[in-house]
Amino acid sequence: MANFVNSMIKILIKLWIMILILTVISCKKSSDTPLEPEPPVSLWNVQNTGINNNLKKVFFLDSLTGYAAGNSFPDDSTKMIKTTDGGMNWIRKPVGVTTSSFAGLHFIDHLTGFAAGSGGIIIKTTNGGNEWTSTQTSVTNPLLDIEFFDMLNGIVCGYFGAMFRTTDGGNTWNVSPSGTSKIINDIAIISASKAFAACESGFTIFTSNAGVSWQGIQTPVVKYLNSIFFLNEMTGYTCGLSGTILKTTSGGNDWFSLTSGTVVDLTSVYFISNSTGFALGDQGTILQTTDKGNSWSVTLSPTSNYLRNIFFIDNKFVWAAGESGTIIHAKLDSR
Repeated sequence: MANFVNSMIKILIKLWIMILILTVISCKKSSDTPLEPEPPVSLWNVQNTGINNNLKKVFFLDSLTGYAAGNSFPDDSTKMIKTTDGGMNWIRKPVGVTTSSFAGLHFIDHLTGFAAGSGGIIIKTTNGGNEWTSTQTSVTNPLLDIEFFDMLNGIVCGYFGAMFRTTDGGNTWNVSPSGTSKIINDIAIISASKAFAACESGFTIFTSNAGVSWQGIQTPVVKYLNSIFFLNEMTGYTCGLSGTILKTTSGGNDWFSLTSGTVVDLTSVYFISNSTGFALGDQGTILQTTDKGNSWSVTLSPTSNYLRNIFFIDNKFVWAAGESGTIIHAKLDSR
């Protein structure tokens, strides 16, 4: 009997050892099996604008109130849209003209704003976009950007070197000789009297007297420049076709090329600090740098649509607008 009991004990011990070994092996195999990584999530969210025409500019006055403008012809109900809740809902704001497109957009305050577009037309609102009046400039070619130095003094640019300035808050616009016949795409206001503008063929122009006169500066490239941005009077950036990004640290006297890492067309550039900046463009491309533009990385985008313009509020709330009524939004971490 004792031998039987001893034999059974030995068998049970062996079984227990085997179970323990199998358990360890099973756990090891389970831990060695790699987990399928979760798909990356974009910091950007697509907002529902309710329209499908191309949007060319977006402008926000604060984290809630903003506008976007684009093209539509002859329909007047989709050229201009407005939000008062940060873009969760967008409302159409007819502008009262059949001009097919608006590419420039600027608001001085919550009531007074301007848009500039095709046909050489500038429109103005004094009641937050509810009503608009139009002014025909002396050209009929497209106007592409409009910016203001202050409440009274502003400039607008466009095709074939077109540049106009106002000194009465946009009631009248007079020719501001740009000194070039090139397409002037984008304006960067630097101070109360200084501004730069980006042109086709890698050309830039500069004013130090609020647009009374301009001087031209050729960059090292001949690429079409779409956007220009200055951090201060010395440091600025411009971007354009085929992934072009340029930088100046000499107030625009000299420009040098940065390596963007892409060949897609870039349409808008913006820096939220000395180190951190963004550029965007075709195919929904969003680039980011954290080292003053020395290197750029691709940020996951929620769209493949052509993005045309980026706009920040408080360097934290950001919107970008593009084709097919696209507006995307992100809230960035404090930097």
